[in-house]
Amino acid sequence: MKKTSTKPKGATSYKETKFGIIPRSKLLPMEIEGTKKGLDYIFRLVSKDKSIEITPELICQLHQKAFGWIFPKWAGKYRKIIEAVKLLAWFQHKFVFIHPFQDYNGRTDRMLTILLLLKLGLPPTEIKAGNKTDRKRYIQAMQKADGGDISLLENIISESFLEGLKAWSS
Repeated sequence: MKKTSTKPKGATSYKETKFGIIPRSKLLPMEIEGTKKGLDYIFRLVSKDKSIEITPELICQLHQKAFGWIFPKWAGKYRKIIEAVKLLAWFQHKFVFIHPFQDYNGRTDRMLTILLLLKLGLPPTEIKAGNKTDRKRYIQAMQKADGGDISLLENIISESFLEGLKAWSS
């Protein structure tokens, strides 16, 4: 069966930029120029110090240098909390999927999630997987994510994040 697009033929997307709301066709050359700016920034950094650390701050700086001239409102800034939950769910799944260690990948993943939250200035959150019920739910969420659906993992992280916010603010 042939898959059909839900977009009308000839439809395009538009983005709000420093230069107004423009169609994708006009944005593409700017994206290419932004990528060149980002690569120039990387090459300048590496020419000064090859042992440069890739940190959340560096990632924001790179994004801002590359695309800040097009999108000054949001370039170089991480997404808001709800979107951060999506990012954390994606990160958790990918790390465990890679499975870099013989054992304790999930525990390491959850500790790294806490590190990412703290680096973003957000409260740490404990992803519950200690008891049988929580562990089963966490594993089911990871298995669902293997199939491309990270919604259950996002729910688990959201619930944990809200608990962490309550504990952090009290």
